[in-house]
Amino acid sequence: MKKQILIGVLAGVFGFVNVAQGASFSDVSNDNTYYVAIESLKNLGVVNGYADGTFGPNNLVNRAEALKMILTSAGIEPAEVVVGEATGFGDVGSGAWFVSYLKKAKNKGIVNGNPDGTFTPARTVVRAEFLKMLLNSFAVDLSAHQNLTVDLAGDVKVGQWFLPYLSYAKNIGLVAPNLDNKLLPSEELSRGECAEIIYKMLITQKGGDAQKMLNLTESHLVSVLVELNQNSPEEAIEEANQAVFYSEKALAATTDENSAIAKGANRIARSFRGLCFAYRAGAKSNWDELRQYVETANTLASEAVTLDSTFAGLQQKVNSIGTMLLEQIPE
Repeated sequence: MKKQILIGVLAGVFGFVNVAQGASFSDVSNDNTYYVAIESLKNLGVVNGYADGTFGPNNLVNRAEALKMILTSAGIEPAEVVVGEATGFGDVGSGAWFVSYLKKAKNKGIVNGNPDGTFTPARTVVRAEFLKMLLNSFAVDLSAHQNLTVDLAGDVKVGQWFLPYLSYAKNIGLVAPNLDNKLLPSEELSRGECAEIIYKMLITQKGGDAQKMLNLTESHLVSVLVELNQNSPEEAIEEANQAVFYSEKALAATTDENSAIAKGANRIARSFRGLCFAYRAGAKSNWDELRQYVETANTLASEAVTLDSTFAGLQQKVNSIGTMLLEQIPE
């Protein structure tokens, strides 16, 4: 069996916040990876574009900009600032445009700054820092993620300061490991990436039970790919079972308006589980079982598209993986 199962990114597939039909920014078309997140946050007043009508989804975000986005998304009003008042950070003057946000964040314990007393507002924010500010702003209870004794990912180890934040974020689907099982805590974030993480956080916090369950479904589907990529079909099946479980809970909690999408998500989850069974069957040279599971997976994916065209991209991925698995059958 081939160990590499390259399928691409699932982020954004299960987006439910209503957005305008037309794109608000000239450089963010409706097929952009971050379209739903950016449009949703724009409608909520969390983000704005540039004067030329662009959003710059690939532009890197500095720490000051990230803080403003996060506080706005959490509904935290900036503090009142007295002219000439000390900021508490050696590299931030009282006239900086973001001082009111920084003051409120410092007062609420959202940020503490660097050990040398600076904030480094112009430095590009990295994923671990962004998640810490975000989860602190939403006052998330991280007690269940403290004192962990098992590494979370290949690059998130026990004892690292950001482990609790990455653990919570991974658990609820804000971030997902790549196919090398890395969460990239030190990776610099773009405006599109920041919008995507905030958007998912808002779904989790305010989106309702169905949307929360769909977010968790997506998270476990990504984990399926990680486990298959590591040639661990049994672990992949466990993740697929979790995806099916949460999709069923989403279906039970859904409204009539989103029932087709919830049903489609359930079929996609079951389709992925079928691929896991096919992978395991192939590893044992059970070729008839492999064919049967691939056929079932393709049928379920096709049914998902019939329910809602949103799943067309995932159907193609399911078909692609199924084809690759069938190619392992000896002639």
